[in-house]
Amino acid sequence: MGNGKNHYLIIKGETGRFHFNMMAKNGKVVASSRTVKTKEACEELAQTAKTILQDESRFIISESKDKQFYFIVYDAGGVMLIQSEMYKRRGNVKAAVKRVSAMHNAPTLFDYTTKIG
Repeated sequence: MGNGKNHYLIIKGETGRFHFNMMAKNGKVVASSRTVKTKEACEELAQTAKTILQDESRFIISESKDKQFYFIVYDAGGVMLIQSEMYKRRGNVKAAVKRVSAMHNAPTLFDYTTKIG
């Protein structure tokens, strides 16, 4: 269920590593970050994302083997920062890029459960 606002949700996974999900207003995951060892590193990663994601040229749209579309954004060092969910149409992933790019002002929320979903 959504909270009516776009937000970043930081999660501690079953392995003890952290990542964040970019959540849409409707509560659906739009994209997920790579995992990092600490909560502090994840918070820094989310802040980096807020800066990088303002530039739509940083989004690389790709097609999967099963003909679905997704985007990946890399950080300045060339390491994957976030990857989107899969979309059936190229137009839908392009719309997602615009939504995610506009999320740079979204607040960060925390969840220390083991897993969402």
